[in-house]
Amino acid sequence: MKYKPPFYGSAYYPESWPKEKIKEDIALMKEMGMNVARIGEFAWSNMEPREGEYDFSFMLHVVEELDKEGIATIMGTPTCTPPAWLTQKHPEVMIVNSQGTRTTHGARRHACPNNPVYREYTRKIVTNMAKAFRDCESIIGWQIDNELYNNGSDGRGCCCDVCHGKFIDYLKEKYKTLENLNKSWGMYVWSLNYTEWEQIPIPRNDVWHHPSYLTEWMLFQARSYKEYCDFQADILHELLPKDVPVGTDMMPFLGLDYEDMNEKLDVVQFNYYRFAPNLWDIALWADYMYNVLDKPFWITETATCWGGSVACSWHNDENLCIANTMLPVILGSNANLYWLWRNHFAGQELMHGSVVNSHGRPMHIASEIKHISSSLRKLEDMINNTYPKRSEIAMHISHHAWILYMFQPMVNGFDYYNAFAGDVFKPLMENQ
Repeated sequence: MKYKPPFYGSAYYPESWPKEKIKEDIALMKEMGMNVARIGEFAWSNMEPREGEYDFSFMLHVVEELDKEGIATIMGTPTCTPPAWLTQKHPEVMIVNSQGTRTTHGARRHACPNNPVYREYTRKIVTNMAKAFRDCESIIGWQIDNELYNNGSDGRGCCCDVCHGKFIDYLKEKYKTLENLNKSWGMYVWSLNYTEWEQIPIPRNDVWHHPSYLTEWMLFQARSYKEYCDFQADILHELLPKDVPVGTDMMPFLGLDYEDMNEKLDVVQFNYYRFAPNLWDIALWADYMYNVLDKPFWITETATCWGGSVACSWHNDENLCIANTMLPVILGSNANLYWLWRNHFAGQELMHGSVVNSHGRPMHIASEIKHISSSLRKLEDMINNTYPKRSEIAMHISHHAWILYMFQPMVNGFDYYNAFAGDVFKPLMENQ
């Protein structure tokens, strides 16, 4: 590989800005001491402005300009944000909520992972991207999509007819017979048992559905996103150099089965936003990724100075950016990237923290970022040649249990994640 860890940088969206600002941005990145930028994850309309008309010249230019200044690239597949020409021509690819309303264009993560039409468009853009960028030696890794998650707009994932049909097939494969399913779920209470597979409904949100049924539906949704991720990973692994790792940036916590999701991936990518009251939380997740997933891992998103997509919130105190960045490195990560490089000048997530503001002026944490980059350079040999000792303490945490307790809490107000992390792990940290 042309570049080696530790990697330090941010998410960069040059497609949102005039082309002449690229050199300005990259010069500032170099001045800050950054050596990686993550691009492409939302730029489908830039790379395929009209159906079948692929133009990767702009993104290739960005990769080349970054490389000239010694900055590597993580390339993202843009399948989280289908372009308007696609959703206009094929509205059937959009997620349907539990009330039967189909999502319209204007958001992200709003296309159905099971829809065969969307799968075909995904195949074409990912294949053409891989072919266009596979000879770029400065691309150190690929990110599939963005924050794959099965919750949908109203907590039921996608409830379209395609998903419903695949869910029935999934149940037939898992339970073999309706008798097995009815007995396993306890469906004879209230005469909820099924006598035909076609009787199994879409989980409308206005019905008090059986918790076993809802749990299985959400497990199926998680499996759907795993299959969608695997679908892209197979394409990239076939076309890219063997030493270029492929991953997918994961968030929120326990929203998917992360062990299952990373089965075919080479690097674990994780997005987290933690601030002074819960900074300790990253220690839990770094241990989980390092010990359980047992693959190299990168922090692909964290905040510099504050979070909040609609309005500013969770402000970082002085030097907290340093602790927030260095903690996962100490715990085994060999990449840490901020979201985002330059503040958007309009649109969604306008108020989120960044490295530089929308005018290109460094934020008040610039001195901390320079301190971090200097420290990482000094510690490079140690970071690359030593590894955290694996814990001898076992703690059980389960995506399946998280979903199960979502639909059948143990006590009023019970939250599985908070019970695990907040009630168990935090006191241990506070007593150190």
